[in-house]
Amino acid sequence: MVHRTYEAKGVQYASQLALQNVQALLQILQWNLEKGIRVFRITSELFWWASEYQLESMPDFAAIRCVLEQAGRLPIRVSTHPGPFNKLAGNVTR
Repeated sequence: MVHRTYEAKGVQYASQLALQNVQALLQILQWNLEKGIRVFRITSELFWWASEYQLESMPDFAAIRCVLEQAGRLPIRVSTHPGPFNKLAGNVTR
């Protein structure tokens, strides 16, 4: 979602997308387990523009949390990889 869309549709739309994303993630993890795949890298873009709001303020937060808890109970190892705009570390020169 581009920032212009977030500005126009707000956290309500971001919440809908996040719920769809975590539901798809759960399906992917279940499919992987069926195929014997026990490791999966999750995208860092599950929650669009998450720096603009508190996750708990999302209208679909309870449903999102429920789906993520289901995913967390699966016997699969997950990791995440930062997006291209994440700055992991920096040097401060004084």
